[in-house]
Amino acid sequence: MANDAPDAESDHGSNIEAVIGQVEALRAVGRSIRSAEDLQQFEIKAREVSDQLHLAMMKDALQEAISSPAVVEACRALVEGLPRRLRSDGPQPVSVRTARGAVVQVETTYYRERSRVGSKRRPGLYPSLAVLGIWNRCTPKLAADVSRSVAMLGSLAEAKAHLAAEGIDLDVKTIRSIAYRYAARARTAQASKDYRWGESAAGRRVVISLDGGRVRVRRKKRGPKTKKGRTRFKGAWEEPKLLIVYVVGSDGRPLSSWAPVIDGTLRGPDVTYAMLLSYAKQLEIASADRVLFVADGAPWIFLRFAALIAELHLERDQVLMLIDFYHAAKQISDAVKLRRWSQKRQTRWRNRQRHLLRRGDVDAVIRALEELRQGAGRNAAAVGTHLGYFLTNYERFAYPKVHRLGFPMGSGAMESAIRRVVNLRIKGNSIYWLAENVEAILLLRSFYKARRWQDLERMAVALEAVA
Repeated sequence: MANDAPDAESDHGSNIEAVIGQVEALRAVGRSIRSAEDLQQFEIKAREVSDQLHLAMMKDALQEAISSPAVVEACRALVEGLPRRLRSDGPQPVSVRTARGAVVQVETTYYRERSRVGSKRRPGLYPSLAVLGIWNRCTPKLAADVSRSVAMLGSLAEAKAHLAAEGIDLDVKTIRSIAYRYAARARTAQASKDYRWGESAAGRRVVISLDGGRVRVRRKKRGPKTKKGRTRFKGAWEEPKLLIVYVVGSDGRPLSSWAPVIDGTLRGPDVTYAMLLSYAKQLEIASADRVLFVADGAPWIFLRFAALIAELHLERDQVLMLIDFYHAAKQISDAVKLRRWSQKRQTRWRNRQRHLLRRGDVDAVIRALEELRQGAGRNAAAVGTHLGYFLTNYERFAYPKVHRLGFPMGSGAMESAIRRVVNLRIKGNSIYWLAENVEAILLLRSFYKARRWQDLERMAVALEAVA
């Protein structure tokens, strides 16, 4: 980035008056538009001129902001508040890439560590750039736009093409670096004790769900390298775990005015629970009118639900625990397939049990499964597994009560989140991810699909992200 700063300045110009002169000339051209081709050329030229004006204004605005008393004071407070001791190296020239992809050069003070840690010195800091939300020498707008493209589209190559169409010419490596570091800063700020979410679910009807997806993760393999000198790796399927928190109205549908919270991690159930607990406290779930916990019946999920209820001190009449109806219905369907009955008889039996289940008559379903197991022969043990599912979750099939209270009977929102966040972005037989990159994409994609991108932008530029 630093090497092309002088060329960028000479190409685009830093004289605002000169650019304004081009604007006046372009206005005269606009009066002679007579065809679609004329209009297209006019728009292209107008965009070029606006980019030149943007670049000229950004250079002056950035330098003035860096020198302003408010930013100088914020820099002093930032440096003094850091846990590591830094010393000033004096003013240094720095190249900053703007939202249109062009580069301007400014001058600001650089701070480095007073002492080394081991044999290497950790990277220093430009406090004024941090105060202005400029990280990795990219303005906040550019970093947000690049990261949103990575979250929105199916690959880094698609993100590159999309940005190029918008006039922002970056290579894939730069796009990857900007997006992944953007996610890392947002996560660091989010984990800070000083960061506040700024939204509450108090008095509302809340639904919380957990589930897992599938992704191939590339992990290094011990042993010699290949003949081409490449490190061997394993590419086994692993389970990224997602959480969703959303608010429903009296009809049981998610409120469009309250964006859901979606997030995920590859680091296991305990980290997922820690994330859920953090969100629950920030959103004041303890003060919600009612909270429905719904999932597919996996033991790790309901163990964490129970821990969350205890941690938040939720009242018994405030909580509903539910097995997703469609997962429970699948257990019935899989069980009857183990009997050598005709298709018609299986369908009739299955529909009968689904009807009983929807009515909340779990005892009748259990009796039917016990009878099914008795005549299943060598498949009796397999039928017994499905029977055990209903016995273990006996108190979690209160569908009539849930329906009466205006809550959904299933975890459709969770299944949709798995599909949109995991399946359509990071899952694929020939796609292998590094674990840390999965974490970054999960965060970016989750907030984008949850319509909470502005919250992510706020976290990524927060000073709490300064290590």
